[in-house]
Amino acid sequence: MKIPFIDKYLEKVKLKKENLVLKAERKAFEKTLYDRFKDKESAAQVCDILDKLDLPYPQESKSILETKEDSGELKRGAEGCLIFLEDYGCVVRIERNEPYLGGAERIEHSHILQPLISIPAGEVTIEVCPGTNCSDKWKDTDIIRTKLTRDGIKYWDYGERNTGLLPIKTPEFPNGYPIVIDRLAVSRLSENIPDIKEALETSPQTELYSPLKEKFLEAFESGKKDKVKEVWDLCAEFKKQGKLVSGWTDKENISIPEAIPFISENYAQKIKKHHQHT
Repeated sequence: MKIPFIDKYLEKVKLKKENLVLKAERKAFEKTLYDRFKDKESAAQVCDILDKLDLPYPQESKSILETKEDSGELKRGAEGCLIFLEDYGCVVRIERNEPYLGGAERIEHSHILQPLISIPAGEVTIEVCPGTNCSDKWKDTDIIRTKLTRDGIKYWDYGERNTGLLPIKTPEFPNGYPIVIDRLAVSRLSENIPDIKEALETSPQTELYSPLKEKFLEAFESGKKDKVKEVWDLCAEFKKQGKLVSGWTDKENISIPEAIPFISENYAQKIKKHHQHT
């Protein structure tokens, strides 16, 4: 037999407990961000933007070295951190506006991964990027280095770990379109690099992801939860069609750090729980 006022009380207790957990997770994530960027306002803005994107706050590994056993829900990096959205085939990059290493820059080029949306957050930039297959062949990296060098761009942090393959097959690239997936692994060789914007407009990745870019911008600017849900549903559909790929989940690929598939799994479980309550 149900007693209405008791059920109502228990529901209030449950909501209060959930709100306390949410506040604690936000506080912990803000600390993680402050430790990386040393800016409280930027940390708060990043959390607010995750709220707008309807994404829960990830918790970092308690271990200095992220391991399979203690992997956490985000990947720490030299310039910030990454959040893997396994079910949506996307990666959220949270990184400094002005990187510390290698003279790195965010450069527009058809062989450099371009974000679906880029959002400023104080001293930090948040980018939602398409997921790709991860390359395990040196040849793919070598092809990109040659093409970028020709266009006045240095792939300074080169290697299979930073090289991906878009799910686009062409006569030149029958196994997938090679691309730099770490957007801060490149820098300009000089200020006078060729104008490559026009080439980017007709590149395979622009053609493939333009509908998603439009949806992301529309959803974020609207601030409406139903619009945000629509864009994540579209990402899930793109993943189902093979246009977005959670390539980092491949535990057999030696170019992928061991902890990343487990970090991704942890956050995927968190998103599912989060979306059940929103």
